Order: sequence, then structure tokens, then C-alpha cells
Amino acid sequence: MTRRWIGRAAVRLYPPDVRAAHGDEIVGTMLDAGDYSAFAFLRQLVSLIIAGLVARSRDVLSQPLGQLASDMVRSAAVIGIGRVLADVIVQPVLSGGPIAPMTIWIGLLGPALVLALFISRRDRATGIVGLLWCLAGAFTSHPQLPPANWIYGPALPIVGCALMTIAPRRGPDPGRALVLVPLLAWAFFLWTYLGLVSGWGYVLPVVAAGLFVTVKPALALGTALSWSLLAAWYLRFPIGAERAAVLELGLFGGAAIVLAVTAFSRRALTRS
Repeated sequence: MTRRWIGRAAVRLYPPDVRAAHGDEIVGTMLDAGDYSAFAFLRQLVSLIIAGLVARSRDVLSQPLGQLASDMVRSAAVIGIGRVLADVIVQPVLSGGPIAPMTIWIGLLGPALVLALFISRRDRATGIVGLLWCLAGAFTSHPQLPPANWIYGPALPIVGCALMTIAPRRGPDPGRALVLVPLLAWAFFLWTYLGLVSGWGYVLPVVAAGLFVTVKPALALGTALSWSLLAAWYLRFPIGAERAAVLELGLFGGAAIVLAVTAFSRRALTRS
């Protein structure tokens, strides 16, 4: 029973159509191999996992470029809103101060609701709540926001949430919970400040999301897009030419690397 459960769990790595057509056959083959020895079962399981990841990557990366770009903007919008949640949770904990009442919606409830709706694949509801969050943020912010604040803050969420409201995602979109990965990486950086002096800690979320570039390319691309806009915020301060150069390289270079890796993976997997 345990081996069968493990096999069924591993088969879930395959795309739904492959799983429906050959899932029982794949599990049966793995169980037959396990009759010989535990090593044969383990070897078959590893082979099954690798083949499943390759099949899923090929399926995901072969989607039309328009859909990939649309998913990237949606992910970037949600990540941009979720980043505020990480900021509001971590920084008051470190400072020991209370969270201001005005930030309850802007910093906690709104972003948490957007994340929950997005992960549960309710695109239109995500878009509507996200737009209300952007509207509330605009009213509570200074009326004369510098352009850098708009680029870093509400611009991308407004575009992505409007897209989800007008054209909600159709069809399956598994793995949305992975949107939490770059946000947890950002919270870790805010908590520890590892890489603060060098500036490389700022790109930790891009690196974390980039690990999933072949199974969730929209997540990796959306994170890179969202984090590249941080340059519009940080580079407006007199932080020193050397550190500014490192931040530019990290924030913009991270986006370029993720884009290149996605393009290479798409070309390699869809032609194999």
C-alpha cells in the first residue's frame, strides 16, 4: 500500500492528460520493479520522477508565448502585492513596534486575500480585490508620488489585476502556491539582511523563483520582472556608485538571466 501511494504521488508530476491515459500503467510498472528489490523500486521511482518533471516542463514551456506573457504579468502583480505583506509582517516584528491601523488593509488583509484568491485560481476575484487594494493605497499615499514610487509600487499590480479582471485565466494552472516561494525568500532577507552590504541579497527571491523556471516559468519571469522594478526605488537614493552598480547588475541582470534560461529551456524541451 505504501509503495502504491508513493507511486501515485509521483505520477502526479506528469501532465493531467498523461496521468489520465497512462497513470495506472506507470504505477504498475514501478510496483513490478519493486517485486525484485527495494533498490529496483527506488531506481524506478527516481526515473519516474525525472520523466514526470521533463514531461511537465515540456507541456508548460510549449504553451503559446502570449499565454506565457499573460501568466507572467499576473504572477508579477500578485508578487508585487504580496511583497507588501512580507514587509509589513517582518519589519514591525524586528522593530518591536505595533502595526499602524491604517496598514491593516493595505499591508495585511488586502495582500493576504489577494494571495489566497490567486492560489485558489479565482482570477476575476483576485483582480477586483487587487484593484481595490491599489485604489485604497493611492488614497492613503501622498498625492504627489514620485514616478519611481509608481513604477515600483502600484503600476504593475494595476496592470496585472486589470488583466485578471477583464480576461481571467482559462484552463488548468497548477502550482500557483509556488508564488509564496519568492515572498518567503524576501521575508528571509528582511529578517536576516544576509547580502545587504553586497546588494546580492536583494535578488534572492529571483534566484528562489528561478529554481522553478522549467515547471513554472511564469513565476520565475514574473518575479524577475517585479524585482527589476525595485531599481526604480533603490537607485533614486544616494547609496554610493559601487553599491548602485551592484544593485543595477543584480536587479536587471537577474531578469535577463531568467529570461535567457526560460528561452533556452523552451527551445531545448519543445524540440526534444
